[in-house]
Amino acid sequence: MTETPPPRVTLVLPVRNGERYLQEALDSILGQTFPDFELVCIDDASSDATASLLAQAAACDARIRILTNGAKRGLPASLNRGFADARGALHGWASHDNRLHPAMIETLVRALGDNPGCSVAYAAYREIDADGVVTGHHAARPPGVLMQANIVGPAFLARAGVWQALGGYDEALEGVEDYDFWLRARHRFRFCPVRESLLDYRLHPGSMTARHSTAIAAAHDRLLEREIPKEPDRRRRAMAWLALMELRQDPARLRYAARAVTAHPGAALSRSRAIVRWMRAALAARSGRAY
Repeated sequence: MTETPPPRVTLVLPVRNGERYLQEALDSILGQTFPDFELVCIDDASSDATASLLAQAAACDARIRILTNGAKRGLPASLNRGFADARGALHGWASHDNRLHPAMIETLVRALGDNPGCSVAYAAYREIDADGVVTGHHAARPPGVLMQANIVGPAFLARAGVWQALGGYDEALEGVEDYDFWLRARHRFRFCPVRESLLDYRLHPGSMTARHSTAIAAAHDRLLEREIPKEPDRRRRAMAWLALMELRQDPARLRYAARAVTAHPGAALSRSRAIVRWMRAALAARSGRAY
């Protein structure tokens, strides 16, 4: 019997209790203009209608394969299981509550084909609310600012060798596993931005981002406190500390400001007014005076 050739692209779809938006996500994936892909769905021990929806979709489209976790394993572990089973030369993953634009895979495949030295192609994306109304837009920022923010976002494709070289996602970093992955990848691989908006990222009360925002923010800070000192470029290191400072609303921001000044005084000078303002506010708060 002739063996079926592997698909060009593997998309992994991890999902736990995602019945509300899952069908919309599946429709957006299966309606792609680039047909040569497989969809590896990881059901992370769902207790709602997720399993039924996945089974119905798989019965209608041979590109879908379903793997089921016997017990909840979490997002990074589910991703690792999916990519360990991937057959495609290019990898991406999709969330059960997002919508892919019809030409997303085609556009990202073309970007990697046009840039053979590039290992990760990522695109701009839109934000939508629970009802699918567009509420914002995220441009594909240059790779050089990856230390300041997770600029890759949810619309990307990476060559399979990236996941293999990095040993997958860190399963202890749920909520920031993707940012950690890209921070590790930047030392070894080239990133290429795509200006087109190719995905709708849904923000809603039931999303993991919304439910665990405080824990994710804390993990984000710990991750950057680990990674920023490894940055050899002093200016980039300073700008990363400044970006982290901007996110904080507590005295820790002054610690980050001090690290920025130490790394590159000139870069820190660009935010000197903000640093002085926050320092005055912190001192006033400590002394019990209104500011």
